[in-house]
Amino acid sequence: EKPVPKQIYTYGLALWELGVSVIVFFSIDTFLVVKFLGLKVMALYSAIFAVMRIYEFATQSLFNVYSQKFSKDKNIDTVGFFKILIIIATGLTLFYVFLTNPLLKILFKGKYIASTTLVIFVCIYFILNLLYVLPSCYLVGHSSKQEIRYMMVVNITSIVIKVVLIFQFKAYGLTGFIGAGIIALAFRTASGYYLAFRKKHKTE
Repeated sequence: EKPVPKQIYTYGLALWELGVSVIVFFSIDTFLVVKFLGLKVMALYSAIFAVMRIYEFATQSLFNVYSQKFSKDKNIDTVGFFKILIIIATGLTLFYVFLTNPLLKILFKGKYIASTTLVIFVCIYFILNLLYVLPSCYLVGHSSKQEIRYMMVVNITSIVIKVVLIFQFKAYGLTGFIGAGIIALAFRTASGYYLAFRKKHKTE
């Protein structure tokens, strides 16, 4: 058997490191919510995220389809893809703004009620994550090892931003926690779009 080329090995290692940073970014919330706000608030947090699972389903489904397209085609219509993401995000957000609390009442027998502000904040959080599908697909299909390292630095910076802001906003309860996540995720998403569209303009 031929040995794995060093370039492929280092590229795969960079992708693995990027994946670890993503896991840390999205999992750190759970620990800090329990630590600062308690198990009761954690239960509300989990209930809202469970109800809004369609956002995650849409995000994963779009990534599965378009990451393959990005891998096979170097001339993807990124503007058209972005418009698709906006349409899907708008539809899901309208659905959840009006139906999150009714769904919570039905699924959890009225045990959990979320404020309108909290519902809107969680929707914004999921919208940003959905919009990140485009740069995520770009990273899988078109990126170099240096660009993956760049996004890993972005992810680490986003984690630091999130943790610092959680400490700043913890007095505002769960809304403050989600607000911290929104700011960190906005930075991460904007950095991803900068990377994807900068490369696109260079190749045009």
